Amino acid sequence: MSSGRQGATRTMTVCLLIVVAGALLPHLSEGVAVMSVDLGGEWVKVGVVTPGHALEIVLNRESRRKTPLAVGFKADERLFGEAATTLVEKKPELVFRYFRDLLGVHWEEGETESAAKQAAESWLVGVPLPPIVSSSLELALHLPDGSSYSPEELTAMMLNYSRQLAADTAGQPVTGCVLSVPAWFSQSARRALLRAAQLVQLPVLQLLSSPAAVALHYGAFSTQEITTKPSTVLFADVGATGTTVTVVQYVVSAEKNGKTPSLKILGQSWNRGVSGLAMDILLANEISRRFEAQGHPKAMEGLDAARARRSRAKLLREASRVKTILSANSDHVAQVESYIGEKDLRIKVTRTEFESICAPFFPLLSEVISSALSSASLSPADLDHVILVGGASRVPWVQRILQEDLGRQELGKNVNADEAVALGCALRAAALSPAFRVRPFAVTDSSPYPFLINFLKDESNSDATSEGSVVHSPRHIQRLLYPQLSPAPQRKVVTFNRRTGDFSLTLSYGNLSLLPPEFSRVLNQVNISEIQLEGVATAISSAPPSALTRGVKAHFLLDDNGILALDRAEVVFEVEEEVIKEEEEPSTLTKLGNTISSLFTGGEKNETQEDEGKELREGDTDAEGGAGAQEPNPTPGPADAPSPTTAAPEVNEPKSKVSRKVKITRPVMATVTVMDYPTPSTTQIEESKSRLEALARIDEDRAERERALSNLEAFIFDTLMKLEDEELHAVTSQRSEQSSRQPCVPFPVGLMRRDTQLIPRC
Repeated sequence: MSSGRQGATRTMTVCLLIVVAGALLPHLSEGVAVMSVDLGGEWVKVGVVTPGHALEIVLNRESRRKTPLAVGFKADERLFGEAATTLVEKKPELVFRYFRDLLGVHWEEGETESAAKQAAESWLVGVPLPPIVSSSLELALHLPDGSSYSPEELTAMMLNYSRQLAADTAGQPVTGCVLSVPAWFSQSARRALLRAAQLVQLPVLQLLSSPAAVALHYGAFSTQEITTKPSTVLFADVGATGTTVTVVQYVVSAEKNGKTPSLKILGQSWNRGVSGLAMDILLANEISRRFEAQGHPKAMEGLDAARARRSRAKLLREASRVKTILSANSDHVAQVESYIGEKDLRIKVTRTEFESICAPFFPLLSEVISSALSSASLSPADLDHVILVGGASRVPWVQRILQEDLGRQELGKNVNADEAVALGCALRAAALSPAFRVRPFAVTDSSPYPFLINFLKDESNSDATSEGSVVHSPRHIQRLLYPQLSPAPQRKVVTFNRRTGDFSLTLSYGNLSLLPPEFSRVLNQVNISEIQLEGVATAISSAPPSALTRGVKAHFLLDDNGILALDRAEVVFEVEEEVIKEEEEPSTLTKLGNTISSLFTGGEKNETQEDEGKELREGDTDAEGGAGAQEPNPTPGPADAPSPTTAAPEVNEPKSKVSRKVKITRPVMATVTVMDYPTPSTTQIEESKSRLEALARIDEDRAERERALSNLEAFIFDTLMKLEDEELHAVTSQRSEQSSRQPCVPFPVGLMRRDTQLIPRC
C-alpha cells in the first residue's frame, strides 16, 4: 500500500467517527453495515461501511476495485463484470452493457422498431448491443433464445451482485444503500432506478447525484480549509459516458450544536457527447479506416451480424487500452489478433493523431465549462480550486483545455478520480444510517432541471360579457414551480384561490435544452405527470356555514431522491371562534415559570400552519394571480393586540370574550397519471421479482456445488499428502496404505474436469 493511500486511510479513520450506539454490546453491531454503489455508465464501484472500521472500496471476485457494468448469460449461468466482458469478444449477443442510461427511456407507440433502436443507441453509435425491441413502450433487450430483460431487471441484477460483494467484505448483511445518479438523470430514470432496487429488496437510503457525492468526499478530507468565509471549487468530471462540470460552495455555518461545514451546488452543466466512450469510438473508427487503407477489404463487409459485433468489440477494447497508454506515452501500437478472419490488425497511433481525432470535442468541453460558470454567476478568477474527477480526466488534451479556459497552471488531483463518487456515497450512507455517528456535514443536493406547473385558468368567477352566448376558451396558465438547481429536499405550495370544482394540473420540465438528447428525441414530450383533483365541491360543502374559503392548496415535494411529486391537496378555510381573554397581567413569578417551562416543552403553537411552515419551509406560488406569493398568516384578532396599560386595574374585572381566526382544512382526492414513462403494474413487478429470485436460486445452487467440489478436492489432496508422510509409512502396512490411496487417485482429475459421475450434480 502506498504512503498516499495509507494517509488517506488514517484521515478517513479520523474523519469518519463511526460509533455504533450499542458499541459496548458487540452483538448489537451485527447486521448494521451500509454500502454505496457508484453505478457508472461503464463501471461500477462499491463502498462499504462497517462498525469500527474506516469505509473502504469493495474488491470484486477478481480482486479489482471496479467492476464493468455488464451482465452476460451463458447457458443457464449468469456472468457479471469481467467474466461478462470476456464473453463479449466471443458472443457479444449474450452480453448486456451500457444499460444504465436506458433506464426510464421509451418511445411513442407506433414508432418502428428500427427507429426505436436508433433512438436508444443515439449516444452509443458503433457499440455492439444485443437486439432492442419494444415491449409495452419499454425497452427490452433480447437474447438469442427469445428471453428478454428490461433495463430495470438488468440493473437490479447488478445491484444485487454489488450487495453480495459488500456483504462478503463486511462479513454481515447490508442494511442500507446510497446510489449515485448522474447529474442529467431525468425523473423517469430516477424512478426506474428505485424500482430496480425494489426488485431485489435493496433498501435505498438516498439517490445522491454524482457531483454532490464528489463534493462531499472532497469536503470531508478538507474540513480544515472550510471556514466561515465561503470557498468555491469547480469539479470537472469527465467520465465514460459524459462530462459534468459543477461549481460548489463550501462554508461553515453556525448551528446550535456548533459549527457545521456545508456544501451547496451553485452551478452545473454537462454534455453527454464528451466522454471516454466517445473517444474510444472515434479512435476505433480511425484505426479501422487505417486498416482498410493498408489494402485490406472493408472490415465489416461480408461478415454476418455476430462476427461484425465480435470484431467491433475487440477493436473497442483495444482502442480503450491505447487511449489509456497515450495519456502517459507519445505513441503506441494498436494490435488485434484475428481481427477479420485470420488477419491481424497492427496500427501505430501517436498522441498528436489521437488529439486531432478528438478535436471536435474541444469546443464542446469549453462550452460546458463556461455554462457551469455562467449558471453560478462566477468567473474563473472566483474559483479557489479546480478538481479533476473521472477516468477520462487523465487524458492530456482534457487537462490542457481546462487549464487554458480557467487560467490555471495546475489542476487539483487530490481526490481519487475513479472512487470519489463511491466514497462520497458511502459517507452519506453512514450519515443517514441510525447505526452510526458521523461528523456532521450538511449536504444540499440540487435538481438539474426546472419544473413547471400547467393548468387552465378558472373563468367561472370572471365578469360576464355582453354576449352571454359567446363561449370563451379557458386560458392556459404556466408557472415556474422549481427553478433549475433548486435545493432538495424542498416543499412548495401552490394556492388556487377561486376554485370551487374539480380541476387538473400537469407537471412538466421547464427548459427543453437541458434535457438529454435521447430523452427529448425518444419521448417527444416533456410532461412528467397529470394530477386530477377531485372532490373540491364536496370538501367545500362539508365546512361549517360560517367558514370562509381560502382556496385549494396543492403541496408539492421535491424529495431527497430528486423526485417531484404531489404530497397532498386540501381546501383551506378560516372560521372565527370566541375565546376567553384573561385581562389580569401575569405576575413576575408566573412569567418566570412559563419561560422555564417553554425551554423544555418548546412552547405551544395554536396554529397548525405555523408548526407546518417551520417544519416544511413552505412558500406559496402565486398560481392564479391571487394575493401574494406567501401563504397569508391568520389575521390577528383583538386578542392579539396589546392591552392598554391602566393605572389601576380592577382586581375582580369579569373575563371578556374575543374572536380569533382559526384555520381548518379538508382533504381533496388526487389521482396522478404518470406521463413520461409507463409505470409497471403490480403484477409486472411481481413477475420480475419472481424471475430474478429464480435466477438467484440457480446461481446459489451452482455456487454451493462449486464450494462442495472445492472442499472435497482440498480434502482429497490433503489425504494424499498425509499418505506420503514417512511416520505414517512406519506404522502402516502396504496393503492398508494402498486401500486408503486407491479411492483418492481418480478424483482430482475428474473434479478438475467437472464431468465426474461419482458425485451427484445439483
